[in-house]
Formats: sequence, structure tokens, C-alpha cells
Amino acid sequence: MFAPARYPGLVGVELELIPVTDTPLPRPVAPEWLAAGFDAGFVRAAAPSFEPGGQLELSLPPRPTVEDLAADVAVLSRRAAAIAAARGIRLEAVGLNPYHSCADVPLRRPEPRYLAMQRAFDEVGADGRRMMRLTASLQIAVGLLPGRAGHEQWLVANLAGPPLAAAFANSAVAAGRAAGIPGARTRIWQNADLRRTGYDGRHLDRTDPVGAYAAFAAAAPRLPIREAEQPAYHLSTLFPPVRPRGGYLEVRYLDAQPLWRIPEAVGVVASLLYDDRARHDALDLLLPRAQDQHRAWGAALTALAAGSLTGTLARAARGMPGPQALPLAAAIMACGLAATAVAPGLPAALAGLATVGIGWSCFLGTTIAMLQSADPRMLGRVMSLFAVVLLGGASAGAPVASFLAASLGPRTPFFAGTAAAIAALAVAVGATRTGTQPSREEPAAVMVADKYSPHLSGSGRSDVAGPGVVIDLIKGVVPRKSGFEEAAVPQRLHGGGLHRGGLAAGVNGHGLP
Repeated sequence: MFAPARYPGLVGVELELIPVTDTPLPRPVAPEWLAAGFDAGFVRAAAPSFEPGGQLELSLPPRPTVEDLAADVAVLSRRAAAIAAARGIRLEAVGLNPYHSCADVPLRRPEPRYLAMQRAFDEVGADGRRMMRLTASLQIAVGLLPGRAGHEQWLVANLAGPPLAAAFANSAVAAGRAAGIPGARTRIWQNADLRRTGYDGRHLDRTDPVGAYAAFAAAAPRLPIREAEQPAYHLSTLFPPVRPRGGYLEVRYLDAQPLWRIPEAVGVVASLLYDDRARHDALDLLLPRAQDQHRAWGAALTALAAGSLTGTLARAARGMPGPQALPLAAAIMACGLAATAVAPGLPAALAGLATVGIGWSCFLGTTIAMLQSADPRMLGRVMSLFAVVLLGGASAGAPVASFLAASLGPRTPFFAGTAAAIAALAVAVGATRTGTQPSREEPAAVMVADKYSPHLSGSGRSDVAGPGVVIDLIKGVVPRKSGFEEAAVPQRLHGGGLHRGGLAAGVNGHGLP
């Protein structure tokens, strides 16, 4: 599975989308109803298939540049949307079904493989079933380079998972309610059977990736079906954040993304794994914490969510908030964003994000409470306008933050957010004095912009996002312990002596000898 790519430099994607009826109260959709609209050309180009919960998966062929792949994604995504719309279906590009629970979505593929897998996950808890039926991802395939470069790719792809999953989190709503964190899909994967998912880093080893993955595979229980007796089939029932696939690495930890953001996500991952300088910069920052992946995955999602929960509980304890709470909430947000912008290390940055969560939760709850005091005849219009501002602000803030980060550095969006929060504070103070309703601005979010890999573009430069700001942001919040030394990644790796059930032979394809 670790054999190098025959044609290195290619990049591919698999898109997962959640089909629901295009109705005011969306319902789950049976796969056969959507599949009946596929034509032969679409099937050839997108190789559509369905996941256990009926999620549509499009598997695009790899391309030599991110731009070429993005063009294919745009064409086939729009074609899929048109096919779905003709049948009264819309395709949700989110990491978690925002409308339904497992009680609403049956196992759409009751085959022996998925029945056995569901039983195995049920032994651990409910999140395995949720993962199978309700989640959707953007999976990115990157060709595995030979020797030491391939070893570096494997480490970077895995260790960069927590910050990238948080940066591209797109699963904030579950079963019609706020999930409490923006990356609820990742939390589901963390709580599923770690023997199969490896979200605690058990499949990783800095010096022996092949041996570590073979041990991970051997320790995972085989499904009680005849096919699982074959080593290759057993390997297909393991779902770590990054999976070696024989010639390429399959990056699996990103939530499904809206169409406009897919080139950015693909560009970041491709640049990190193909560009020598990007890999070394990333390893210099990530290797010191390589042994604590379980904590890294949790920390990437917890801080902001913890602050939001604290703010929600505080509002509940104090009863219905009044206009006087708005200045305080805006001030808390401004302090949190400023603290994050100047944070010297990871603990300070997480504390700043938690503070932002407290302020944001209080600000949003207070604003909604005030708007709901409007004339009942106008309440629907008022809340609709608020929803447009809320969603539009987030969409407009993303490219602004990306531009600021790329032009002036990764901390700049946090400083801009601080200024926006201070402006909101001033408006809120004025509003509480005059009795008018305050306006709000969405705090800028840190996005990623290109810094490293012009070779990914056929035109000589890349217009898609790369890993530069992610790396710079890590530099700002992860304290250095040591530099990246060549000794940490030997030029030749050993596959280990584990041969149980032929797994070592199945894992070691001699690309990482």
C-alpha cells in the first residue's frame, strides 16, 4: 500500500454529497431514485456510487494540476446538481446531515459488508452508525513520492490533519440543531471505533510508518464475513484520517465542502505534500507534537466550542438578555480576538478562541432575543433579514480574511476581527443609549492562501490556495521544541517484522522500503 506513484504529481478528489428532497421540510432520499437520473456520460466521467446512508460519492480521475481538477469538479458538480434538481432533490455539500438523525436515515446498502460493519461499530457506541449514515467528506488523493519524500508526505498528511480539519470545518448543524462545534463530523469520527479509525494516532510512527500501519491493521478486528479473511479486503475496512492506497495517499479528514471552496482545500493539501519546502516547514512545526495526536484532534475543535457552550449556559442562567448585554458581548469578542492575534503559543491561542466563543454566543443570543421582540406582523421579515446578514457576512468574510492573511500575514484577520468587534461595541453602546437596534459584523475567520507551490499550476503560478498561511499560523501558535532534523526521517525505512495474516506484505509495497 505504500508503493510510490507511477506518475507522481497527480491529484484527485472524491466528493461526497448528502441528497435530500428539495422541500421546505427536507426528507432523506433513496439512492435508486437519484441514480435513475444518471446518464451514461455522467457515469463515465464521475463514477457515481453511494455510501451506506445514501450519500452520493463522485470519484473524479486524477489531473496534473489543481486548476484542471477544479474545472472538472465544477462541471461534474453542476451536472450532478442539475440531475438531482430534475428529480426534486438537492445535494447538500456539508460534512454532516443537517436535517436528519439515524432514526430518519436507514442503512441504504444492507449488504453483508455494511451490516457487519454496523454491528462492529455498534459495539463501541452510537457514533459509528452516525458516521456511516450521516457524514460526508471531501477526500483528496495525492501521489506518493518514493523514499524519504514519501515518508515526509505520510507524516505531514497525518500531523496536519487537526489544524486542516478545523480550518475547513463544515458540519455545525446536526439533525436540525446547532451541533455545538463547527466540525461535528470530526468529533463523530473521534468517538467511533479507534481500532478502525486511528483518530488517536495509533497507526503512526515517526521512523517506521509501514510497520506501524501493519500493526494497526493486524490489531483491528476483522469483520465476521468471508471476504475479510483476505488481507487486502481487511485493509479496506480500516478508515484512518489518511489511508495509503498503493501509489497514492487518500486524505480523508476534511468535511465535504461547498463548490467554491474545493479548489482551496485541494490546493492546500497538494501543496503541503508535493512541495519540498512546505513539507519541511510543516514537519519542523508538527513533529515535536507527533506523539499526542489524540489530544491534537480534540484541541483543534474544542476551544471555540467550549467558549460557546459557556456563553450559552451563562445566558440561560441569567434569563432573557437585554440590550445592555450587547456591549459586554462585543467587548468579550474583541478581547478574545486580540488575545488570539498576539498569542505567543498554543495554550494562549486556545484560551483566546474560547473567549471568542463566549462573546459570540452571548452576542448572537442577545441579538436574536432583541429581534424577536419586533412587531409580530414583521417578525418573519426581520428574522429572514437577520439570517441573510448572518450567512452573507460569513460568506463575504471568508475571501476578505483570505486576502488579508495572504497579503499581510496570518495574524492579520484576527486583528481585523478585533477592529470589527470594537466597531460592534461602539454601535452597541450607542444603540443601548438611543434604543435603536445594533448592527453586527461577522468576525473575520482565518483562511489559507498560496505561498509555496507555483509548480502546481500549469501556467507557472497557482491561483488556488496553498499552505503558507496554515504554516505561518502554526508558527504563531505552536511553540518550537526542536528543528526538523534529517535524522528524524531516515532515507530508508523498515517495514517491521509483523507478518500476521500476510498484512505486512499487503501494506508494504516497497515504496517506503
